[in-house]
Amino acid sequence: DGDSNADAVGGEDCEQIDQMEVGFPGLPADFIQMVFPLSIELGYVRDNCLDVEIVAVESGIAAFRAMAAGEFDLAYGGSVGPILAFGEGAAAAAIASPGALTDFQVVGTGDIETCEDVEGRTVATDGPGGLFHAITEQYLAGCGIDIDQDVELIVGDAETYGPRIAQGEIEVTALHIDQRILIEEEFDVEMNVLGNSWEEMPLFHYATWSTARPLLDDPAKRDQFVRFIASQLKAGEWLDDEANLEEAIEVMAVQSRRVQDVPVED
Repeated sequence: DGDSNADAVGGEDCEQIDQMEVGFPGLPADFIQMVFPLSIELGYVRDNCLDVEIVAVESGIAAFRAMAAGEFDLAYGGSVGPILAFGEGAAAAAIASPGALTDFQVVGTGDIETCEDVEGRTVATDGPGGLFHAITEQYLAGCGIDIDQDVELIVGDAETYGPRIAQGEIEVTALHIDQRILIEEEFDVEMNVLGNSWEEMPLFHYATWSTARPLLDDPAKRDQFVRFIASQLKAGEWLDDEANLEEAIEVMAVQSRRVQDVPVED
């Protein structure tokens, strides 16, 4: 399968442009998720004879559930949700990974400076089955803290964490690096980095592209997925080229609707 349309054929040479819908966990994208928007912005998706519509949903697990219900061709989300669903017999398949190592940081406010300090404090996640929850749960387990018994758990959308952290409602959570930077800048709060996921949990798998098994078994759809992943690989190669660094920062700032100093630090 990997040889089919592995190289971009050029959008102008397409006999037809195939339509795809992708469930994506929120827009604008976080920087670790940027390869997918870049593949569209740089034209690699179109070069592979595809027109992909991004449908923003509140989380990766929500994207997976909607895909499994037939709403999307593909879902982008944390690997935790699909793995749990596969174990329960879901008729879905993982076709690729857009990233292995996570860029999350577990952070605390005020006098919370170590894992042990988290006991009895308010901890926010996206709930069981979610990526934020799994990362926070695994980190706390490392110092013997049970997320279900030893903390006050708050379940909610990570997009609302900023003001809730500033108001003192949330004391501990896991955030993408750029989320942490932006919350600190926007709400004038300082957070203590308790642990970096890529160091604390190097074997924790970040994200997965998933699709419904019946779609993957359809030769026409399977070919679309091969071309889609080819476009992602091409965008990843472009992003990895140091010659494109300045342009990449500019494009990522526009795509993420954030100032350029954030992707530079991230």
